[in-house]
Amino acid sequence: MVGEMDTIIKDIDQIYLVIDSMTDLVRVVNEDGIVLLANKAMIEAVGGCVGRKCFRCLSLTERCADCLSIRASRGEHSLETERHIGERIYSVKAEPVYDADGGYVGVVEVFRDSTDMVRLRTQIMESNDRMMRDMQMARAMQNTILRTAMPNINGYRLSIRFHPCNHVGGDMFEAARMTDGRTLMFISDVSGHGVQAAMLTVFLRSEVASAARRTANIAELAQMLTEAFRELGLGSEVYITAFLAALDAESGELECMNMGHSVPPLIADDRGVREIRQAGLPICSWSALHEREIRKETILKGGRIMLYTDGLFDTQEALKEIKTKFGKEEFDSDAFLDEYEEQADGCKDDVLMAIIERLK
Repeated sequence: MVGEMDTIIKDIDQIYLVIDSMTDLVRVVNEDGIVLLANKAMIEAVGGCVGRKCFRCLSLTERCADCLSIRASRGEHSLETERHIGERIYSVKAEPVYDADGGYVGVVEVFRDSTDMVRLRTQIMESNDRMMRDMQMARAMQNTILRTAMPNINGYRLSIRFHPCNHVGGDMFEAARMTDGRTLMFISDVSGHGVQAAMLTVFLRSEVASAARRTANIAELAQMLTEAFRELGLGSEVYITAFLAALDAESGELECMNMGHSVPPLIADDRGVREIRQAGLPICSWSALHEREIRKETILKGGRIMLYTDGLFDTQEALKEIKTKFGKEEFDSDAFLDEYEEQADGCKDDVLMAIIERLK
């Protein structure tokens, strides 16, 4: 019997030794909130606490609202919470302790200093909040620029919708006066998504406006854009697809060029709905400058043209439906654009649509 008692005492001493060697703060608290045991680290942090109320050891005047000893007495396990000791923040994990007969004794609480982690987490959250606000502002600005980028064209109505899959996107529409008085209409899609793609649209918008002020030849304009892009020195994985058309407002004549844009613009008038299909290489660093195909089309009075990017549809069946709705005799551009902008929620790609209607 004496030998067994000595063994028990020795085991208890070893347990205390292990607990005392821990850098985490450890204590055992009974159901009444009295500290039964505290290791060396706990005593160094809060002073003598054995026999005192657990909350007073933390410089509190009453038991915590989520008191771990009370929760443990109700049979809860794997308890976790957060406590403050001075200016330090501790994550606390706790488990109930039972005697040999299964009776509840108290709860063992392990305090781990998480101050640096909590502060880092707070900084990251604050940084993310700032970033989200910046991205929301950037999206609002991008939408505003797109909607105000259209000059007034006598006898025509322009409508546009943009829905990026992220906060900002790489799709762009620009309309600018050319040196001969025609209106350049330019739609593009930068490879990739997000901030990088959006930054490239800023560059591209500036270059398009600058080129339009220097030439009335869309082939020359395309070459200017390609040369300016190459000067950026971006990798071969970055490229821009585009479609551009110079509109003579008086005659309705369009001079069109495709620069690798995979989705053909649609024209609807008394002759029905047709696609403007052309071959062409994108704006990139890996294609040589070459002769580009120029195609002429005409927007009749009461007709319209839609320029769009590839996020608008993902199947030929969807394109067929779009063409049917776009070709209706009683056509409402705002209702049409609103419908497809709403459908763009949850799309994996940016969606940009621009409709130019020639009034009767």
